[in-house]
Amino acid sequence: ETLQGHYNEYIFKKDMEECRAEGIDVVDIKCPDNSPCLDLVAGPRGILVALDDECSLGKGTDMGFYESVVQRFDGKHPDFKKLKVARDTFIVHHYAGSVTYTVNGWLEKNRDTLKD
Repeated sequence: ETLQGHYNEYIFKKDMEECRAEGIDVVDIKCPDNSPCLDLVAGPRGILVALDDECSLGKGTDMGFYESVVQRFDGKHPDFKKLKVARDTFIVHHYAGSVTYTVNGWLEKNRDTLKD
């Protein structure tokens, strides 16, 4: 998602600015904006922060993480959707399409430390 944001910035915005600076008449193209999705995932109150918050509780659970994410974003963010049929699953609408996530094992994986 971040890589796509950089790509959009440089391919669309920077190239148009460069053409204009060189006196080339360019049609204004609306650049795709994936910043809402970036904020949803990695913003200051995003999904990854919710995951870290749940891990810091000591007795945090995957379902606690899920409930936190649903409370923060369901019906409040256009790129987030809670699935009604599965109580541990949500959808994020990324730039390239929608991805379904199941929270099982997220806390365990997030607590893993990287080896040197």
